[in-house]
Amino acid sequence: MSVRSFFVPKTALQGEELPVHVIWEEIEFHRIRIDLSSFLELKEVYNVAKKNIKKEQQSVIIKKLEVDGYLGMIFQSKQLERVRQDAWLVLTFLDQNGGMIERRQARIRLFRPNIIVEEIPNVIKVDLEKGFVNNRIKIRNVGDGTAIVRLETTKDSELRRKLPKSIREFRKEFYKDAKRNLSKVQKEYPSYSLLVEHYIQLLKNPMKGKRYLKDMENVLAPLMEGLEADEDFGWAFIRALAAAVMKNVHLITIFENFLEYLSSVAASKILIFDPLEVVSVFPETKELALKVLTTDLVGGNYPEINLPKIKIISNQPGEVPIHRLIEWRRSHE
Repeated sequence: MSVRSFFVPKTALQGEELPVHVIWEEIEFHRIRIDLSSFLELKEVYNVAKKNIKKEQQSVIIKKLEVDGYLGMIFQSKQLERVRQDAWLVLTFLDQNGGMIERRQARIRLFRPNIIVEEIPNVIKVDLEKGFVNNRIKIRNVGDGTAIVRLETTKDSELRRKLPKSIREFRKEFYKDAKRNLSKVQKEYPSYSLLVEHYIQLLKNPMKGKRYLKDMENVLAPLMEGLEADEDFGWAFIRALAAAVMKNVHLITIFENFLEYLSSVAASKILIFDPLEVVSVFPETKELALKVLTTDLVGGNYPEINLPKIKIISNQPGEVPIHRLIEWRRSHE
């Protein structure tokens, strides 16, 4: 008798689901007990009927399997105050008297990112001619794993974050051309006219947030069905959008900015939500008030960080990418 495989991830992001399985041969047992630390919670069990699963405070009892030789489970790890925390899991085969037949145990290192603001300048000076930003805000991820950071301007900020002028112009012109092209598709394929009209409305008012995502889902799901059901309509729709893109692609001048962003965050374990957004800057001193919102790759919740107002002054009017106001420091510098 032997356990052939006992798989438990060695590390996991806090809040992440952890798959676990055990495979064995020729083990005569009465039940299986899984003991686990308080940082883990059982979510799913495979190859076991619900009536044969008994959950206790920090353990789970498996009474009977559908097919002998395999047990699969999904555990949910919890988000913790500590950046790094070890969790444990012990699986024991028991005989009819509760005696141990075979045991396997594993340790899991649970980790998460941790964003700190190390330095906040009173004044940031921008030289748009040389592309230079002096005395930036210094932010570091002192935890493990990737942090996703959103920089938002607060209500009392004189300067506001927004999309670059080139993207705003592209969006405006693309919408005009896409609407004109798609109106021809509506006339050619009248049975899909309403679906196309709903899509045009999405293009007209692009927004952020859960409501807009829900609207997108409601529009795109039936539209995709139509595109798949009618190949001619599908190609006409795609050509209409492609023509609108190609006509206006010259307006987009953000690629250098985006490559600079990728270079600046490559080693810092930080991703920026909306990295292309900018703030307008002026020769006159303006105040910028920011808050730093953080999540991670599984959507964890973290306290927001409100920064004091910072004075921004530039050698000329223009726009500066908001990520350039930050010095993204490496995790272990």
